Amino acid sequence: MALSEARLAHPVPPHRQDFPTMSNASTLIGLYVAVVVGVAFLLSHLRTKRRPDLGQFSGVFLAAVAAVVAADFGLDVMRAASACVSACEDQRLPMVLGAIAVEWISISQLVKSFHSVLSTS
Repeated sequence: MALSEARLAHPVPPHRQDFPTMSNASTLIGLYVAVVVGVAFLLSHLRTKRRPDLGQFSGVFLAAVAAVVAADFGLDVMRAASACVSACEDQRLPMVLGAIAVEWISISQLVKSFHSVLSTS
């Protein structure tokens, strides 16, 4: 059975049609990057023979996803035609600055987390 046939066989209920799905490519790429960064974080703990902290690992994982998604969002906002963002054309600059802020915080969190592990070796 093809995917389109499966969707017809199991239609989405009306109250769930506007529910977000995981079909956004940047989110999936962000998750893949986060898995790679998370494994690198765990391997760095193994290298230093320390037990990994779950809270720090989740911060690294979320920061990696946020960095990828914020970069994609900022690029989408900058490249979007005026007709696409006509309702919020005056908010384009704050959206790009917000994406840059998320990038800055995510990257600084990643650097701080890896530095704290590798500086103790």
